[in-house]
Amino acid sequence: MGLAIEVNILGQLLENGDEEGVAFFKEEFELVNKALKVHGLPAHVEPEEPVEFDSLGSCLSFPYSFVHYLRTAMAYARNNRTRQQYLEDKPDGDENNELLQCELFEKTTSHIICHSDCEGYYLPLDFEDIIFADEDYQFAGGMLGSSKKVLEELLSCADFLGIEISPDGDVAKEAKLQENDNFENDPLFREKTVWLALYAAAKFSIAHNSAIVFA
Repeated sequence: MGLAIEVNILGQLLENGDEEGVAFFKEEFELVNKALKVHGLPAHVEPEEPVEFDSLGSCLSFPYSFVHYLRTAMAYARNNRTRQQYLEDKPDGDENNELLQCELFEKTTSHIICHSDCEGYYLPLDFEDIIFADEDYQFAGGMLGSSKKVLEELLSCADFLGIEISPDGDVAKEAKLQENDNFENDPLFREKTVWLALYAAAKFSIAHNSAIVFA
């Protein structure tokens, strides 16, 4: 079992004739829109036309533990630790890591860290506070984040991970490195794998007004 990162979910399902899947996600987006309305945000209208997704060469499915690695690395970066400190501590994606726990349960400001490991949504809207499910809108995952905040957070920790981004946002060099047979020898390969997948998904989400779906 592992996490799959999806975009253009309705377009894909409609193209494949998956009526049951379409019905499920339409109900989910109705619940999401109830939450958005309560928080004074505009409704999200998920596109139904299939759109080709440029994954930037990223792997869009990986073990759940990979997400914990990125979140822990981000917790270090957000608390002014260095990459060397992170590598020396070797937190190994431990959910009980002190810095990660602080981000999860005390600060609760990171849209990437404060999210379900296995299901849920990021929307192409700009809002500061993570939206939590309520008894009136129990959407999958229980926490709703912003694709725009995801992109901001990824960019802010790119240098910490040693990811090169061109001034126009191009990450072709990183994508090429991940295709290399020796990529798994990189001590940060798990973190970088999730980073690139989320980066590709966030860019698509914002460009095409489509939700990022964890499934």
